[in-house]
Amino acid sequence: TYSASTAVRAALLGAGFYVGMGSKTGPKAETTIAYNHQSDVLASHTLLGPEWLSKWKRSGSRYPLDLPTNEQNSFDFQLLNHPQFSCL
Repeated sequence: TYSASTAVRAALLGAGFYVGMGSKTGPKAETTIAYNHQSDVLASHTLLGPEWLSKWKRSGSRYPLDLPTNEQNSFDFQLLNHPQFSCL
């Protein structure tokens, strides 16, 4: 996707995708790329790591726009326990 927003990336992670920084395109310095499996990640892309997770924790856009407030704690747990972040 052309978006690099925290909410979009969090939504993709919450859906179970492995999410990384995509290629530059036009005026965008960074885009987002998502994979079904970690083994599919191309060497030319870097998965989001501790720096992004720290940004997510501070963000006012931590959640997908349509996520009900009563599901935020569950979403936090799911995202923090995503296999992408298991080495952190």
